[in-house]
Amino acid sequence: MQYLPVFFDLRDRPVTVIGGGAVAMRKIRLLLACQARIRVLAPRLCADLAQRHHDGLIDFRPGEFSPALLDDGDTPALVIAATDDEDVNTAVAAACRARRLPINVVDSPSLCDFIFPAIIDRSPLVMAVSSGGAAPVLARLVRSRIEAAVPAAFGQLAELAETLRPQVKAALPDVDSRRHFWESTLESADAELALQGDIDQARQAFLARLAAPGTPEKGEALLIAAGSGDPDDMTFRALRLLQRAELVFHDADVPAAIVDLARRDADRVALAAADEGAQVLAAVRAGRRVAWLRAGDGTRHDDMADRLAREGLRTLRAAGVAGHARAGL
Repeated sequence: MQYLPVFFDLRDRPVTVIGGGAVAMRKIRLLLACQARIRVLAPRLCADLAQRHHDGLIDFRPGEFSPALLDDGDTPALVIAATDDEDVNTAVAAACRARRLPINVVDSPSLCDFIFPAIIDRSPLVMAVSSGGAAPVLARLVRSRIEAAVPAAFGQLAELAETLRPQVKAALPDVDSRRHFWESTLESADAELALQGDIDQARQAFLARLAAPGTPEKGEALLIAAGSGDPDDMTFRALRLLQRAELVFHDADVPAAIVDLARRDADRVALAAADEGAQVLAAVRAGRRVAWLRAGDGTRHDDMADRLAREGLRTLRAAGVAGHARAGL
């Protein structure tokens, strides 16, 4: 591992950017999101940066780069060289190293002390992916897959957890107890409430768990529609629920490729048509987290959902995707 992954708190910290074009703009957009104090050194600004200077979001010092400019004003926490002039970028890197200032030179890993990763922003949950400059396009492709797997609602869940941290710490002084609380809570159906946008109900459920630590988990039914039978047609919600299950029941017409998307330690049981969900209902009553995979769009789960609701058992559903047209078919 060539680079140490770290997260740098730049709130109200000075950062100097050399360059006033579109590349500099991309970096400055990130720095503004981090609430940094930004000074731009460049002969001129592109239209977007000029607007931000007009709005008072950045400080602009016009002119050619000189090492002495790095000594003018507050010492920058970071320096970024984003010009299209290789000689200028090299001079910036040398001046920063002489002053022991962390430097990033865009598209020149050999001149960098740090690099910018591909970012998945679900603030306050933030993830980063980097190839160490070896294959930035590949890093962006990996980022896109993570973005698809981690919905924006995870940010709401993280915010909820952040607001409850003081109460959890006060109620559970022991570190291991707190870790167990968060692990069980964030894996529960209560966390799914937050992912669905019902933050108030999720908060109440979290606090109820905190008031009665050690209470045995209730059974949970995850009714998942397998859609067309093509794993690529599974919705992200369906995949997320399937990964939660410790026991997976599936009808005989659900392809093995769908069933295999369950987590590796989950037990798998094929149901006979005559069963009509009796084993599913029994397992939920026994307190287990159970998934039932059925082909189609989810309507085949309606009867079981009604039975579970009548008994007051927790139920989450994920609709399927009916499939899509393919070229040549």
